[in-house]
Amino acid sequence: MGSASDSEEEVDAKTILAIRTSAKRRHTRQANHLKALIDGGGTADDVNVALAVLEEAYSEVVREL
Repeated sequence: MGSASDSEEEVDAKTILAIRTSAKRRHTRQANHLKALIDGGGTADDVNVALAVLEEAYSEVVREL
């Protein structure tokens, strides 16, 4: 039978995985949005904003790893 600390470690691992997965999904959505803007002829301002958001999402993924 596991101890309370084993249970806490398991919850922590699950929480970390959920946070990391969420960050990676956000990054993927932003990358797809940026690609759509570029392919669809978005304005330079739109592309610059999307790129900044993508960079932030990437930083979040890296922090969570």
